[in-house]
Amino acid sequence: MPQGARSLCLVFIVLGFLAVEASHAQLDSIRTLDDIGRADARRINEWVTQKVAELQKSNDDERIVRFLDAFVAERLNRANTAAFVDAFAEQTAEVAVQWFAQAGSDWQIGMALARVLVDMDRAQAVPAFLAGLASKAQAVRYLSAVGLVGQQNALVADSDLRTRVIDAVKTVGIAETNGTIIQHLYRVIAFDTLAPEVFDAYMAIFDARLTRRRGGAVISDGGEIEAYEFFRKSSVLNALKQTQKEELVRRLAVFLRFDAERYVAPNLNFQEKDYIERSMDGIEAILAAVTGAGGGQIRQRLGEGAAPEALLQEARRWYGHEASDTLGKLNDDPWKVTKGAP
Repeated sequence: MPQGARSLCLVFIVLGFLAVEASHAQLDSIRTLDDIGRADARRINEWVTQKVAELQKSNDDERIVRFLDAFVAERLNRANTAAFVDAFAEQTAEVAVQWFAQAGSDWQIGMALARVLVDMDRAQAVPAFLAGLASKAQAVRYLSAVGLVGQQNALVADSDLRTRVIDAVKTVGIAETNGTIIQHLYRVIAFDTLAPEVFDAYMAIFDARLTRRRGGAVISDGGEIEAYEFFRKSSVLNALKQTQKEELVRRLAVFLRFDAERYVAPNLNFQEKDYIERSMDGIEAILAAVTGAGGGQIRQRLGEGAAPEALLQEARRWYGHEASDTLGKLNDDPWKVTKGAP
């Protein structure tokens, strides 16, 4: 390497080192404080904004890694006080909310901000996660839902914030089409001791999902698996009113019909087959707990390795079959499921 080029390279290395040191120094005078004032919070905000601007200007393959590493280094600094960590999360969330609201914003930057906030694992990030749920980027919506799942304890303790989250999950869940994101949205509001409070949100999302299935979305994406895991808990079922149990059963009957009919389709891939089996298992566990004996034996036949057609017949013992004029357990009072669960 020519002497001039070597010298220039050394200059870049030194400048890079100084930039990193300056970046640390920008927060060093704040991280040891037990009381973060407005001016200090503004300086943290400026640091976060600067990092986003640097990320925005970069176009190399390592830009996201550098961004994430910068936040990890500051978050894990041993000199940090609890007040600083909370303020760091709060100011990062504030920048993220503004970024998520921008039309046409870079989804990778949004994803990086959401990832940083998930790693911070602080209740101060909840406003950003709520904003991220409305993002057009699937990665941002997914990470925002994951972040909210991690804040369930904080949500249980704050009724106003919990109401905001439940309303937001209901709104975005109705519109969401990605099964994996739907699973996490159900997990966000899976408050075991507050089943009646979240029931309407679950049912609204169920109705939207069933509308899509009736409209031709035949593939089982496993979206409801987490909802079934929530409702099959005895503590949750016991907390529901009888009318709510009836509403739940009527929707589960239709989900079961769609999954059982899909299960007999040829050449299902392993993932979809697994989704269907787990879904049917969860649905029947709930139906049996709520309605008692007398329906199908899907779970038993699954354990026996029964053929798909045999499982379809077991499912129809629950919801009936119009073409063969067969009644199912759920067609009678008080469930009143229409024969065949259309």
